[in-house]
Amino acid sequence: MSLIGIRGHRGSGKKTVAYLLGQTIEYLAERSNQTIDIEEFREYFKLWCKDICENEDIIYNIDLKRVYFDSFGDAPRIHVKMLLGCNTDWLYSDYMKDHVVVCLNDFTCKEYDEVPSSVKTAAEVNKLMIEKSKNGPADLSKEEPIFMTLREFILYFGIFVMQMGFGKNVWVKSYKANSNMFINIFNEEYKYRIYMDIKSISELMFVKDSGGVIINVERPGHKKKDTELSFNNFQDDDYKIKIGPKLEELADPILKIARDII
Repeated sequence: MSLIGIRGHRGSGKKTVAYLLGQTIEYLAERSNQTIDIEEFREYFKLWCKDICENEDIIYNIDLKRVYFDSFGDAPRIHVKMLLGCNTDWLYSDYMKDHVVVCLNDFTCKEYDEVPSSVKTAAEVNKLMIEKSKNGPADLSKEEPIFMTLREFILYFGIFVMQMGFGKNVWVKSYKANSNMFINIFNEEYKYRIYMDIKSISELMFVKDSGGVIINVERPGHKKKDTELSFNNFQDDDYKIKIGPKLEELADPILKIARDII
């Protein structure tokens, strides 16, 4: 099985590239013994671009024969769902993650059209909780409300709670430990596995050490929003993709990457 990791800042277009690459790999694999009609491919590519522009969550619902879309972020999401009792769809929707606000004091959630300015980042909450917990676990029920977006709550739990408590490789270790529980996912019918959102150096090195490739996605002019990326200076990407205003222009670069992978 070939592993492919997609990395880049939040909002750079990682899921978009993962989806277009997965469709391209499937297209080539189905025509393995045929000469590719480049104009036909570009027409298909335009349709795939249209699909993901109209529904950014399509990647979670598509079922390809040879390509499986994966994420190390699934484990933190499962734990957060158990903590908050929230709607599963919220945890995979970029809009909901940025518009649902969690009250850390009682784990209630509320959706806002415009998020209040009082919300805190994962790093700010971590600093606050360290201070409050100097003499033992804090009783937040007696404190002033602490608010954070669902996205920041996931980051706080995944990084500052779990990685700080169990080591930076906790989610990769959890991923490996649970692989035998999901036979339908870890099955050899899938020839290609695309990790569509690499967030840490341990995830990145898992792909590299498994013989996989890393694609760095950039969107020039896009404001970088990440709380923390510990591998910003990583220099050993196998490919770089720059997303411009027209997604269709990615057809040839992604076709080359797919051919190399196959």
